[in-house]
Amino acid sequence: TDDLVFVNTVSDIDVYLPSASGIGGKKITVKRTEYSSVSDHYIVRVLPSTQVTPAQTIDGLNSFIMNYHNESLTFASDNSNWHVI
Repeated sequence: TDDLVFVNTVSDIDVYLPSASGIGGKKITVKRTEYSSVSDHYIVRVLPSTQVTPAQTIDGLNSFIMNYHNESLTFASDNSNWHVI
């Protein structure tokens, strides 16, 4: 099943994806839900699980930044890493 994570923040925050191993094809959407343009300067950083070896990535990167309110991104597992789709 796919998951949806709503993030409503008033400060910078990190969101951790689970390990991509063993869940190939799983999709997780992260949606920023704050409605004030004041929140644009807060950063939502999405990171792969830090509990696995070797380290996993998101499109080859260590983290992915969501800068804007009402922004959404969907991440998909390929059984070893995450990809933005």
